[in-house]
Amino acid sequence: AEAVSNNPALWTEQADPNPDFEADPRDHTTPNAYLQLLLAIDSGAAMSPESREFLLGVMSRTRTGAGRLRGMLPMGTPVAHKTGTVGGVANDVGYITLPDGRRFAIAVFTNSSKTPAEDRERAIAEVARALYDFYYLKS
Repeated sequence: AEAVSNNPALWTEQADPNPDFEADPRDHTTPNAYLQLLLAIDSGAAMSPESREFLLGVMSRTRTGAGRLRGMLPMGTPVAHKTGTVGGVANDVGYITLPDGRRFAIAVFTNSSKTPAEDRERAIAEVARALYDFYYLKS
């Protein structure tokens, strides 16, 4: 935030698509691979219980991406997530907790998008809300 306040052009540069970066295979994963990681974290297979609790605590305090996973959820819905943004990429992954205490893992990625950042965030929010409604109404 400080860097952008000192140089507002950074925000535009970060939001502009960067095909060379997006084509570089060294910094890629897939939504499915990330979902498998989230499930391994949740089940305790990926790390110690202490590390898991620490990570989930950090993810629960994430302040970026208010318009993404939590963007269309009912106020107060617990969301533990991690955003990712660069160029035409806008991602959000994490866990959404339903009113009855059940939670589900979710990974939503956009890639090489030329749509405005607000539209990408809204698309992520719509996916999260559709899954929230599906799992909540299914109970």
